[in-house]
Amino acid sequence: MISQPIHSSQTVTMKKEHAHITLNVIPTYELVMMIMSWGADVEVVKPASLRDEIRKRHLKAAAS
Repeated sequence: MISQPIHSSQTVTMKKEHAHITLNVIPTYELVMMIMSWGADVEVVKPASLRDEIRKRHLKAAAS
């Protein structure tokens, strides 16, 4: 996402050990799948509904 932005609204702020990436988009199935593909290397901060969706999918995958 840093070298190839996924949306024109994307901003990247580099932190000490990670990047903080902001997007102004409507969460879609494709976005959820992209986030899931990063596994434990990503944390969704906002919106809470997307954060919960990702958390639930990770928990379901771990239980399988």
